[in-house]
Amino acid sequence: MRSYGDGTALLRVLRQQLRHRGWTARRLAAHFAIGEATAKRWLAGKGLTIDKLDGMAALCGLTLAELAREAEQPPA
Repeated sequence: MRSYGDGTALLRVLRQQLRHRGWTARRLAAHFAIGEATAKRWLAGKGLTIDKLDGMAALCGLTLAELAREAEQPPA
């Protein structure tokens, strides 16, 4: 996996996909029953487990494999 800027390509793609579907940190927090600060940390890649990553990818209709394949593409 390549890294672009201050985050991994995987997180970049995940954030783009979530944003495209209207998922804000506040909405993620409500969905996962966590605090908004925790949702923001997850979006920054802190404290993010594979299960949590998988859950957020699923909100976008993606599997982890699909997310990884998208992350291999250079940013537009």
